[in-house]
Amino acid sequence: MRVIHKKNGGLSDARNAGIDVARGRYLGFVDGDDYIAADMYQILHNAIIQADAQLAICGIYDVYGDEKPKKKRPFFYKELNRDQATKLILEGNIISVHAVNKLYARRIFQTLRYPVGKYHEDSYVILDVLNQCSRIVVDSRQRYYYVHREDSINTETFSEKQFDFIDAWEKKRAETCEC
Repeated sequence: MRVIHKKNGGLSDARNAGIDVARGRYLGFVDGDDYIAADMYQILHNAIIQADAQLAICGIYDVYGDEKPKKKRPFFYKELNRDQATKLILEGNIISVHAVNKLYARRIFQTLRYPVGKYHEDSYVILDVLNQCSRIVVDSRQRYYYVHREDSINTETFSEKQFDFIDAWEKKRAETCEC
């Protein structure tokens, strides 16, 4: 384990700092106010090895206050190629753009970084992540606990920054489409 002391530069800056000093074969992200099941990374690691994949994804519990997290969907396990995973990410019903709840081959981030100063930073990089994968495995067991706070990005009153989500998808569309 390594500890990094740095000035608070936001979520993307913290993720990028971790990427920069990482030495292991795989990377994972857990936001400071969230938590994970004790076996989450073991499940994801086993899935990556078994499928010879570069990315493994698990399900997410949404946690609101004192409510007990609820199971969302029935179990789903699938080995996907880049195009299949992209389709599922864009549909948003089974897997999401979140940077958390995933285990990545570290090489995916050799040149890729999260945009600093953007809301919904995950949306800016997820398609680039998938483009570096030939194989992705999804194990829908909910092992990541995403805590929704009253003062978080997802629950705050509307601000112009929230258009970053649209901006991210428009940029990716412009990069990939000759429309």
